[in-house]
Amino acid sequence: MIKKTTAKETLEKLGKKCDRCGHCCTYGSGFVLDEEIPELAKGVGTDVESFKKEYLEEITKFNTTLHRFRQVRESKPYGYCIFLTKEKTCSIHSIKPLHCRIASCGEHGEDINEWFIVNHFVNRTDTESMREWQTRLKIKKTIEGGDVRSLIPEKKEREKVLRREVRR
Repeated sequence: MIKKTTAKETLEKLGKKCDRCGHCCTYGSGFVLDEEIPELAKGVGTDVESFKKEYLEEITKFNTTLHRFRQVRESKPYGYCIFLTKEKTCSIHSIKPLHCRIASCGEHGEDINEWFIVNHFVNRTDTESMREWQTRLKIKKTIEGGDVRSLIPEKKEREKVLRREVRR
């Protein structure tokens, strides 16, 4: 069972069970954490700013903005990852970011993706992030530890956040 507190090393082991069909990368692209960008840029032989401009796009979820790999769109509302080859393999496999290493369409794929969202997009110190997350939880279940009560255990603090009062 994947929880908010599951170690990323455990998720990386589960991610290795990917059968490398290219499905995930054909219908989207992985998220990239800010601290991963310098290594990725170096790996493709460019500087950070050029890498961001050529290969990344910003994406905001739950009032948190990260990057994801640019998607190549061919008259569809979705696209494939810019690093997906014609053979459906990853051209940066040896340096791919955490989300790409752990995500898969396998048995635990949905929970692993939820883990990434809870740990990297949901910001328990941001009132708007928490309100958006609470709204999302009304229509979709989360992993253990990803509910609002677990993220903000103190009842009065949780109520302030959900009423949009500024946290101190």
